[in-house]
Amino acid sequence: MTAVAINKILYKREIDPKFKEYFASHMDEVMNEYGLGEEEKIALKTPDVRQLFSWGIHPLLVFQYSVIDMHMNRDEYRQKLQGIMPD
Repeated sequence: MTAVAINKILYKREIDPKFKEYFASHMDEVMNEYGLGEEEKIALKTPDVRQLFSWGIHPLLVFQYSVIDMHMNRDEYRQKLQGIMPD
C-alpha cells in the first residue's frame, strides 16, 4: 500500500480539472498506473473514509473526495470517522 500514491491521485484531482474528469471515467486505469493494489482500489471506489484515514491520506483530500465528489452524506461521513477524529 502506498499512501503517497493515493494522496497524489486525490491532490491531482483537485488541481487539474482534466485529470479529475479522466479519473472519473478511467478510474481503474489511473489506479493501476499509480500502482494501487486491490485493497486501495476498493477503498477509493466505495469510498472507505475510515480506511483512507488509517493509511494517512490527507484529511482534506478525503473529505473533498468523499463528501463533495462522491456525494457521501455528511452525517454518514462523520459516523464512519467516530473514534478516529474528535467531534
